[in-house]
Amino acid sequence: MVTVVVLVVLAAATHIVLAVSDPKGADQSDVRDKEINRFSEYVGGYVLGVGALVVLWLAIIEADYFLIANAMLLALVLSEIVSGVPRIIAYRRGI
Repeated sequence: MVTVVVLVVLAAATHIVLAVSDPKGADQSDVRDKEINRFSEYVGGYVLGVGALVVLWLAIIEADYFLIANAMLLALVLSEIVSGVPRIIAYRRGI
């Protein structure tokens, strides 16, 4: 629970700092931004789907609740990390 709250607070603080540092460009996006976001979320969705299957499997074999909860959090974190990699590559090299 504490980890999730810390992650949410850090994400909100990062967004606030980025918006304050460049208020004019905070809400601007174009077709390229939308396409990059769609592709990266698509890739992250596959990782999240596999993670959900692992969590389901852990529930079926009646693993400890602590292990199931940590697997859920790990799946969420990994999906965000994996969705960030194509986004970085796409912005650096182009689509």
